[in-house]
Amino acid sequence: MSQPYILGVEDDETNRLAQQHEVWEQDTQTIYKMAGFSQGQTVLDLGCGPGLTTFDLHKIVGQSGHVTAIDASEKFTQILSNRCKKENITNIDVQCKDVYDLDLPKSSLDNAFARWLFCFLNEPETLVQHVSQALKPNGTFAILDYINYQAIGLQPPSESFNRIFDAVFKSFHNNGGGLNIGGYLPRYLSQAGLQVEQIEPICYTVRPNSPIWNWVQTFQDIYVSTLVDEYFSQEEFDTFKSEWHDRSQDPNTFLFSPPMIKIVARKYD
Repeated sequence: MSQPYILGVEDDETNRLAQQHEVWEQDTQTIYKMAGFSQGQTVLDLGCGPGLTTFDLHKIVGQSGHVTAIDASEKFTQILSNRCKKENITNIDVQCKDVYDLDLPKSSLDNAFARWLFCFLNEPETLVQHVSQALKPNGTFAILDYINYQAIGLQPPSESFNRIFDAVFKSFHNNGGGLNIGGYLPRYLSQAGLQVEQIEPICYTVRPNSPIWNWVQTFQDIYVSTLVDEYFSQEEFDTFKSEWHDRSQDPNTFLFSPPMIKIVARKYD
């Protein structure tokens, strides 16, 4: 069984996910193309959340295709189901279940997709095995997730920023996930009988108040603030917030975004 979604399912998180989808839309569209997603295919959207990528995939596969969207959150899947009903979409199958509970027939999928899912999982190898079994020969599994997360940082360097985001890294680990999961996924995919065909890094250097900067700001507001007392003191957090505010006004500051990785693996047997 997967761990609870540590970022929560409140309205603020739903809004953050919408912001996140917009910020990383171009990179997400790129991996769809890398994986060969196309009209008429049957695609699995794992950890779909409120369905932002699900609707991306629906647009790609069209009316002749089919998307199965799975998420453990009843609230998120209800949001997606309501949107499907409102837009009279009948070829998206929304399932509220643990991602480990896949009961898809063998060789039933053309493709599978997972974005920022594996970093929350305590048994990523198990899920990769399940997906591999469900893929048709020549099917692809496309993944976007974090790697070497602790490379995130302000420049010039900030000890306060590093201390706070080291705590973020530890909190994911302590909750059963891992923000360096991207470095392990190629091995897991290979062990599951998939051949890794493409790996591309994602990292940017951005200025204050850019879309990625503001995305990191929102993450601080919604999640980092919940780590006070358990991972750092209120005083340490206040010091960090004060410095972040000052850096937001400094045109000579820049942020190195958390590194991510795009992986496409194919099933050949």
